[in-house]
Amino acid sequence: MLFELFFSAVLLGSFVTSRSCNGYAELCSRKYSNVTQIGSHNPAFSGHQPRHTQLLSVKEQLNHGTRFLQVPVHVKDDRLHMCQSSCKLEDAGKLMGLLDDIKEFMEENFNEIITLFLGNMNRAPADMFRKDLAASGLAEHAFIPPKRLSLDEWPTLEELIKSDTRLIVFMDHGANATEAPQILDEYSYFFETKSDVVDSNFSSCALDQPSGSDGSGLMMLVNHYLSIDVRGALVPNRGAAPRTNAPTGKGSIGAQSNVCRNEWGRSPNLISIDYVGMGDSMTAQSILNGF
Repeated sequence: MLFELFFSAVLLGSFVTSRSCNGYAELCSRKYSNVTQIGSHNPAFSGHQPRHTQLLSVKEQLNHGTRFLQVPVHVKDDRLHMCQSSCKLEDAGKLMGLLDDIKEFMEENFNEIITLFLGNMNRAPADMFRKDLAASGLAEHAFIPPKRLSLDEWPTLEELIKSDTRLIVFMDHGANATEAPQILDEYSYFFETKSDVVDSNFSSCALDQPSGSDGSGLMMLVNHYLSIDVRGALVPNRGAAPRTNAPTGKGSIGAQSNVCRNEWGRSPNLISIDYVGMGDSMTAQSILNGF
């Protein structure tokens, strides 16, 4: 007990001394719902094959500055695996591997908040995800809202850090607040733009999911990763990544964010990209946050 109190004091002292939230002191007083984060689409699928969406490992992406991870999850042999379309096509391993990487990073970086989006591709029970979160040790750091929060009811980054609820988890299908209160229903809080875009200018910021929604009261997730049609199959467009992930210019993060501001009157909250480290997405993130 004394050790736990000492450790908590050290953690809080570390925050007070540095007073930085996701890399910026200016973000500490901002509500979670008023921050732009640029993150990784399919972060575990790293390599040099045409189907791979990243070149850096998950650990390298986190160290690069990525604080938002968007992960497709399938059930394989009664365990949760990170797979593309199907586990026969590409299996990046068990979800636990990614959770362990996040846990290690969070233990070494007390002032960082991670957002995790889980794509429940097989509509697995929420309790399966809860068990993996618990086994990884991340469940105790997950933010659990007391009720469904409106945009202006979200805590500030400083409040999340001080309460050590620095992991925000959303799931697109099958979230269950009774079975797994640590996992929030994505479409109660976010709308998404179209994924697998082939328009290199990213000229749209139209709502794609959830169907039937007008986006009112929801945060905005922009899928800003470019695909190319190869004989009827959509594959990541690595060659365009330096331009796609740039802060400014035609087809850039900044350009599509301007489209979103014109359409919605605000900047995106989350922007998902391929090939973290190609282009200058962190500069784009700073600009969108007003730095």
